[in-house]
Amino acid sequence: MTDSDPPVAIDATPRPNLHKVAVAQKLIIYALLVQIVLQAALILLPSEDDPMVVLMIVLMLGNLLAILAGVAAVAVLASATGSSVLSSVVRGICLFIPFIGLLVLVATNMRATRILREGGVKVGFLGASANEVWRLKASTHPTA
Repeated sequence: MTDSDPPVAIDATPRPNLHKVAVAQKLIIYALLVQIVLQAALILLPSEDDPMVVLMIVLMLGNLLAILAGVAAVAVLASATGSSVLSSVVRGICLFIPFIGLLVLVATNMRATRILREGGVKVGFLGASANEVWRLKASTHPTA
């Protein structure tokens, strides 16, 4: 490199791990679908009957598990893309707020879809296909 050559710009942003993004997106989508179904069931169930109380508790516990799966998926997506810890913590906390948590999952899913498409991955309604996920895993972790 001589004095007359212009300086070369180096892209310091880390490349996202597309395999982890695809796996996290699948988990986000499943958590979102389970939460929608369980929250709709909780709203539609009559609350006056004593036998329904047990069913409502089961639905609430299932919803809590879906929320925790969403928190895990947001954390995996953040680590795969190099997002800040603060934004991940805020998103994780927001997942515990009814309806707001669903919006956070939708927004996070849209972000994952954008990242995957920019990486050349075909993304469908339920995320990347199983074949795409295996292809990404093979390209990320080549066999020796």
